[in-house]
Formats: sequence, structure tokens, C-alpha cells
Amino acid sequence: MVLRNKKSCYAVTKVVYFLLQAIYIIMTKDEKFDIIVERLGDPAKNFNPIHLSVLILLEYMEILFKNGIILEGPVEVAPIGKQATAICQEFDWAPSDSDIVTFCKDMVNEGQVESFIMMLKSMRDDRETFLKNAKKHIGY
Repeated sequence: MVLRNKKSCYAVTKVVYFLLQAIYIIMTKDEKFDIIVERLGDPAKNFNPIHLSVLILLEYMEILFKNGIILEGPVEVAPIGKQATAICQEFDWAPSDSDIVTFCKDMVNEGQVESFIMMLKSMRDDRETFLKNAKKHIGY
């Protein structure tokens, strides 16, 4: 097929994008995991699903820190972690409730665990609304 102008090229690109999104939605978490690890290649050969979830949660923490919602940011994520996070987002990889609880119990001070669980679940479920409301609440 030969596309004759930018408009038809854009239309075809848009259709392909929406078809891929539909495929990603119906894929199981195991199928998504296998493809993500395959795309990451050798550095991810020993990954398991919790590794991907932790990377996503660290990204959420970084966003919370950069937006002034939390006072301390997470550890620095290596380039392979940032690459993994980008691919995870492409496949709508999201940490489970149990991943979030485990992460918070391991990474957050004891008295703040429940607050962080709520924030991270909110980031996962509706990031834009949560950030907008949190910024209003803290006076941004």
C-alpha cells in the first residue's frame, strides 16, 4: 500500500495505534510480562513480575516527589529500569494491590504505610486526578 499524503499516513498510524492498544488490553499479565522481558533483552532475563511493579512504583514515588507531595524521593533508577518502565507503560503494566502493600511495608516508615498505600493506589488508578487534587490540597 502506498500512502500519498501526510493525512492518510496519519490516519493509518492512528488506526494501528488503536489496534495495538486493543490487543494490549486483552493480553493477560503473563503475556505482557513475557513481551516486556523479551523487548528488554538480556539485562531482564532474571526479572519477574514484581521487579516490573517495583520499577513502576519507584516512578510513582519520583513523580510524587517532583510534584512536592512527598518530601523524600526514591533511589536513582538505572537506565535499564527507566527503559523497562517506558515499555511497561506501553503495555499498561500496573502493580497489583498486593504489590503496592508489599512495596510500602518494605520501603516506607512504619507510621506512613497506609498513607503511601493510598497514594500509590491512587497514582495507579487515576494519576492525573490524584496529582491535581493533591496539588490543590498542599497549596500549589
